[in-house]
Amino acid sequence: MLNLKQIRYCLDVMTEMFPNAACELVHDNPFELLVAVVLSAQATDEHVNKVTKDLFKKYKTPYDYISVPLEELQQDIKSIGLFRNKAKNIQKLSET
Repeated sequence: MLNLKQIRYCLDVMTEMFPNAACELVHDNPFELLVAVVLSAQATDEHVNKVTKDLFKKYKTPYDYISVPLEELQQDIKSIGLFRNKAKNIQKLSET
């Protein structure tokens, strides 16, 4: 496991190597980014961005994700592969 000094060094080196790095996932806050990252496994960023455009209009907070039945969330992300597991994981992370 890396200590804080080693982590800082790694981040500094990556910043030098990739000075213009940017996230392709569209999001307005850290929680939306987390949801988008969960959805991005085995999916393209382009497809995730299409799904999250409507998803983020419907679900504004973690509470919104746990307030709906799992099946409804699954339907909202059904076009993304592995949607059943991803919906479960989104609800689990929304509880914490």
